Amino acid sequence: MANEFDNVEFIPYIYQNVYQVDELILKNIQPIDQWFFSGVLNFNYALKKKLVKEDQAIYPLLYGSSLFATLLETQLASNTVFKKISIDTFSNEEIEKTFSFYNLKAIKFTNFPFSDYTYMHQLADFHESLYKQGKSEIALTSTHYAYVQLKQKNIPVYRMNPSYLSIKLGLNVLFERAQANRFKKSQIAIIGCAVNFHHKEHENIYFTYKMKQEELDIKKELLTLAEKVSGSFVSVGNGFYLIYTNRGEIDIEIEKYIIQLSQKICKLHKLI
Repeated sequence: MANEFDNVEFIPYIYQNVYQVDELILKNIQPIDQWFFSGVLNFNYALKKKLVKEDQAIYPLLYGSSLFATLLETQLASNTVFKKISIDTFSNEEIEKTFSFYNLKAIKFTNFPFSDYTYMHQLADFHESLYKQGKSEIALTSTHYAYVQLKQKNIPVYRMNPSYLSIKLGLNVLFERAQANRFKKSQIAIIGCAVNFHHKEHENIYFTYKMKQEELDIKKELLTLAEKVSGSFVSVGNGFYLIYTNRGEIDIEIEKYIIQLSQKICKLHKLI
């Protein structure tokens, strides 16, 4: 599918379990615009560990088509219509609506909805327990971990994979994000700060030691901001300062920081 995207380089990172994601991302020396995760577990793990930001990563969603495709695969492979199955990943509501819409209520399912990687070790036990109790004839899982665990115990299991359309939609989102971010990084952003060092209590005094100290304090705060946005700090004079940077450096967190810094300066120095 990567061949359908011109001028985009796809770099595969292969691993055996979710706990290797730390090393793959943190030790990666290549500049990566966006991350495409194979499923919800590693995506959720990377977000919780703050290895990536939510706006630079995605995973292909599982829809009803993936469930039906896997069910059909199991029936063709076994030449059997399974009526008791255990499922994970999907929400109960989604499965109920899907089965009801296609009049498949005769199929009994037991579901384990999840989206957090911390449930990973419970999935195999969930499917195994239902199978041994006779409450399921086959297990359908979206995770590689549970699939391998169940296979080793000779429990009939099939892996649900995202559809072609789901993968392509996810890649399209990443491609558009990457283009938007690169466009932002190519634009210059200017942060301006105008300070009036005139004090009400000293209306006729403009260059006192106190004012000089306040000016140094404000410059220190602005230099910290300049460092955060990888920018250049310029003191124009008469209480006017500029920070030059790239637009891509100014995200939502930086915008919040700028507002808080402005409020902090006004409150501490009582400037007008």
